[in-house]
Amino acid sequence: MTKHVVNLTEQFISGEIENQLESYPDFPYKKAFSIPELKQKLIAYVLNRVHSFYVVLDECDPSATDCHPLKISSHDLSKIASVIRDGIDVLMVEEGDQIETHICQPISAGLAPSTWFG
Repeated sequence: MTKHVVNLTEQFISGEIENQLESYPDFPYKKAFSIPELKQKLIAYVLNRVHSFYVVLDECDPSATDCHPLKISSHDLSKIASVIRDGIDVLMVEEGDQIETHICQPISAGLAPSTWFG
């Protein structure tokens, strides 16, 4: 039977990113990280800076990752949260041009130019 290695940390980090983004405003942070490419860059940023945990599973049972919950200390959890916040800040600056092309700031109707005068 073929075995394969699964990174349990990646799944955990993805969930923690969602948790951290809950404390950020919808615009521009949540909208920016709803872009799949940018979210993958954030996951990679975090994974490169924290310890990863792996498990070997049978290829025929991909749902078995649920049977191997991660046990992360409160110290490591606070470090992960800090790295996520740092990654959000870094990527918002580095990927600013890409973010601007994918999302646009909502315009208040009171600030829109009028077409009534011609």
